[in-house]
Amino acid sequence: MAKSKKDDKIRTTKGMYPVKCILTPDETREAGFRLAGYYQDIETINQEKKAALADFKNRIEAINDKIHKASIMIKQGIEVRQIECEMVMDYNKNTVTLTRLDTNDVVDRRGMTNEEKQMTLFKESDAKGKAINAENVQQEQLKFDKDNADKKTDKK
Repeated sequence: MAKSKKDDKIRTTKGMYPVKCILTPDETREAGFRLAGYYQDIETINQEKKAALADFKNRIEAINDKIHKASIMIKQGIEVRQIECEMVMDYNKNTVTLTRLDTNDVVDRRGMTNEEKQMTLFKESDAKGKAINAENVQQEQLKFDKDNADKKTDKK
């Protein structure tokens, strides 16, 4: 049988094509669960991002603090260090003298505090004398840090 001219103008193919479909109640419920999961995924990622940013911020602040201390040290030309010293407490003159043992330079000479004026039963080599020495170095470091922190806030 011969094809007519009308049949030559028709072409039929089968395949998958996007077509709108009305969802069943089960499909709607499943889509809702997937959507809720996506929201949870976003929230989890945002929490991870927030934690990572906080970590980066802390790391940057730590480095900025090091930069600040180094710049102060360079600008002022001094750094507070733990140096072996001898502390002489002269109860006759009520003075305390701190002398570096490596250079024999007197680094601190001051009057005794009321607490220091009380003579103790400990020998100079006992822990009490060492504790006072370490405490003075710590106080100097805190004073140095506070002075420089004040200068830092003055610049802002």
